[in-house]
Amino acid sequence: MTQGEDTVAGYYARLKSVWEDLRSMDGIPDCSCGAITTCTCNVLKKIIDRDNKHMLIDFLMGLDKKYENLRGQILAMEPLPTVNQAFSKVYQAELQRSLSHVDVPDDGMAMAVNQNNFSSMPSSHSKPTNVWRRDAKKPKFDKPQYYCDYCNKNGHTRDYCFKLRDLKENTVLQMSAPEVLQHPERNLLLMLRSSLAMRKILPVIVLLHRLLIRRSTLPFFKQL
Repeated sequence: MTQGEDTVAGYYARLKSVWEDLRSMDGIPDCSCGAITTCTCNVLKKIIDRDNKHMLIDFLMGLDKKYENLRGQILAMEPLPTVNQAFSKVYQAELQRSLSHVDVPDDGMAMAVNQNNFSSMPSSHSKPTNVWRRDAKKPKFDKPQYYCDYCNKNGHTRDYCFKLRDLKENTVLQMSAPEVLQHPERNLLLMLRSSLAMRKILPVIVLLHRLLIRRSTLPFFKQL
């Protein structure tokens, strides 16, 4: 019987099962005369030692070739170990071989891995990319949709339309002095809203101001 693809423990378990079957069929014969109890040459011990030697040789010779050196060392031991002791040595050797075959990176590979891990770690002086980037996307908020029915554009209403406001201011600037005087309070408000037209309408403002003082139009000043 050979080890084959089995582990050392599996191979030894199969051997023990075979030995137990053989012992049950052809064991040591019993002494019926009682001479064995008075024997002084230790014949019974010699029989047991012979059987143990046979089991030891069966176990060692069936091992895989990779244990050939260990097998020679065990057979050279004096006295020969028991089969259980031999199994313990071979089993330990199997464990050492399995550990030595584990893929462990050498010093160069380990250093490269450590450098990669270190470079991937954020520095204490650097800012995290996903937090401190200036071009990071900001949360978008839905803006209310406004529509101007005068200029037909989105983003504002008629009350805040620049085109309509400029139209009103230009209309006032194009008015003659008599036309302005017909509605002095309303037209003065329109002209005052345009800082760019102040120089052009300054003479008209002075004229209206004098007129308003004469009429004592106090509600107009409350509106201002």
